[in-house]
Amino acid sequence: MAQEQTALGTFRILDLAQGLGQYATRLLADLGAEVVRVEPPNGGTARRASPFAGDLPGPNRSLAFLHLNANKRSVVLDVEDEDDRTRLLHLASGADALVEDFSPGYLEELGLGYPQIQDANPAVVYTSVTPFGQVGPHARMQGSDLIAQAMSDWLWNVGDEGDHPCAAPGDPGMHIGGTHGALGTLLALYARRRTGRGQHVDVSVQEAMTASASSFPIGRFSAATQIMRRMGSDTNAAGVNCYPCSDGYAQMNIHFAQLWQKLVEWIDHPVLKDPYWLSIEARSESADVAEEIIKEFTASMTTEEFVSGGRSRGLPVAPVNTFSDVRRSPVLLGRNWFKDVVHPELREISMPGFPWTMSATPPRYFRSGPLLGEHTEDVLQAAGTDAHRPVAGVERQEGPPLKGVRVIDLTRAWAGPFCTRLLADYGAEVIKIESGKFDTQREGRAGTYTELNRNKVSITIDLHHPEGQALVKRLAEQSDVLVNNYRPGTLERFNLGYEDLRKVNPNIIVLSMPGYGSTGPGRLFASHGAQLMADSGMYYIWGQPHTPVERRGRAAIPDFLGGAQGALAVTAALHARDTIGAGQEIEIAQLEALVAALGVGLLDSSVNSRDWEPSGNRKTDAAPYDVYACRGRDAYCAITCVTDDQWEALCRAMGAAHLANDARFGSLADRTENADALDEIITAWTSDLTPRQVMYLLQKEGAPAAVVQTGEDVYFDVHLRERGFVVPVDDPESGPMAVTGLSIHLSETPGRREMAGRPVFGGANDYVFGTLLKLTSEERRRLEEAEAIA
Repeated sequence: MAQEQTALGTFRILDLAQGLGQYATRLLADLGAEVVRVEPPNGGTARRASPFAGDLPGPNRSLAFLHLNANKRSVVLDVEDEDDRTRLLHLASGADALVEDFSPGYLEELGLGYPQIQDANPAVVYTSVTPFGQVGPHARMQGSDLIAQAMSDWLWNVGDEGDHPCAAPGDPGMHIGGTHGALGTLLALYARRRTGRGQHVDVSVQEAMTASASSFPIGRFSAATQIMRRMGSDTNAAGVNCYPCSDGYAQMNIHFAQLWQKLVEWIDHPVLKDPYWLSIEARSESADVAEEIIKEFTASMTTEEFVSGGRSRGLPVAPVNTFSDVRRSPVLLGRNWFKDVVHPELREISMPGFPWTMSATPPRYFRSGPLLGEHTEDVLQAAGTDAHRPVAGVERQEGPPLKGVRVIDLTRAWAGPFCTRLLADYGAEVIKIESGKFDTQREGRAGTYTELNRNKVSITIDLHHPEGQALVKRLAEQSDVLVNNYRPGTLERFNLGYEDLRKVNPNIIVLSMPGYGSTGPGRLFASHGAQLMADSGMYYIWGQPHTPVERRGRAAIPDFLGGAQGALAVTAALHARDTIGAGQEIEIAQLEALVAALGVGLLDSSVNSRDWEPSGNRKTDAAPYDVYACRGRDAYCAITCVTDDQWEALCRAMGAAHLANDARFGSLADRTENADALDEIITAWTSDLTPRQVMYLLQKEGAPAAVVQTGEDVYFDVHLRERGFVVPVDDPESGPMAVTGLSIHLSETPGRREMAGRPVFGGANDYVFGTLLKLTSEERRRLEEAEAIA
């Protein structure tokens, strides 16, 4: 039986990442690239990350390492050894890409920076995933996942009012920054087809996280001078909350009057039948009254009874799952999502599945996380006989990497538009199809529509009309990609499903982004970000230890992680198209994309039978690692010490060098055990200083620290502005405002340097219907009168 093809099987990638960059190469490996992980003789910090299988530390027992490094090979080389550096340069001479996450300048001092690697291989793509990027006032500052959340407005607006801000669990900075790093690598490789040369890809995790913040800090503050505040115990509109059941909790999002009426019919309470409640304003103003009735109703049922009853009525509801619940999820099990993998030391392990399915080049597990140095001999011997592989294309051309790629955008809400925005940012021509009947998103929250739809053009077609459907098919004949995030079956009802479109264009790539997938028991479940958060297990663990379940996890992550994963999968499929000679169908079930990023918690649950509980900002393998009150109202800083050197630097900066020798804090285990006492000492010091004083004092001494920035702070951030990340646009409806800049910086083929604001409604009708589809004036007039052109 012939082996299935992979999307990136023609690429060889060297992985030097030890921290924030590891997920980038994991994604590239899952897509089929040959990823060779270059590790120091002791395995480095990546193999010392907890949790461990059976709680027994060892270089091959870290579950965090397994999650981030499955499908890779391992080679042991010491970059500080001259002979090993020579071997590494030889490996790089035959590689397509190299990914690293060291502090800017470190590898260059060793002769392994981009200039030296490029000399050895002008075609190599060199990707750097670092906390603050390669240039700018903060480039040399140290970082961590908590630091990235603090500096991007992820952290400040989550948590109870009056309590410390609470970071998202599961290292979202690593996963979102890594996704942007993988995407940047593929964009540079795609540009290489035209130019014949590699380039440097610079990904700042702060920028990737800011671009993915559900608070839209730059656009919101610029357009309306709004700052998101922590919701705390504030009540949402009635029907939009986490509700107690007799044996657990469930999440529900009832925004629209039609759904509210279904809920009222189910509850059958006379007070709620009053037409007064049909207004979302009424359900907000008098939420307490309605909420008491709803909670009494939900508490009368088990979680399963309430969720199944709600879903059978088409309501967006979901259980608040633990990781054990996630592993037993009928939705995931019904799609055969978990995969059994054999590890050389840990034996058979149930691994989380992949963020996407791809019809022609499916991802799969080639191997588990590699043993330390498992492939050193094989890789070095092969390198000695390998000829440098030629690169397609030698003609130097200007323009962004996706220049010439045309995308049909049939997306709404956040996840789909964010995916197509990333494609537009890097040169794709994105044609957004709208109509008064089908798109009601333009009057959304301040700045959000512009942030999600900049650099696109708009046409108006009624997809319900048969002749409107025919117009989309004609456009698909001339397009490369179609992206949608409708419920499964919607495109097929419009005669625009993948099988319909491939008949007119075999090369087209169709990406669908349903909440729960197009197959299995969840295919027709209604979903919003809150439901996906609850179903994934993330909602349950996002909070302080004392945070009630009803007030956890009040932010949306699935949209921006899934959106970036969508752009990555589309770009991989564009690469694969040249190999397989056809397009393909891609699906990102947004639940699966989020659960895949929570792999460490799932592995801890599966291997160690231990479900994570909310732990606030603390981690088991770093101390201190938390948020501390500073001088000023609602002012906080984040401090994260992973190594003993960083802890000693913190002690020196506080003027308390003696603490490094204090028996309570002598080792990481000691500091973790005595975290409460340690936090009291640190808070006594930070409370007399502003957050910026703490950040600069500690960073100068060598300890990672950051301001917990508000949206206003992000907007005025001097580092982001010097890097060109706060970009002015002249929006056709909002007027002058600013949006987030590019989260991926390409040295030779950058994305759009000048941003366009939101697309004018129907502003590209003349271009598409006249220039591309070549409709006569009579044909267009007839279609407009028939309202096929809406």
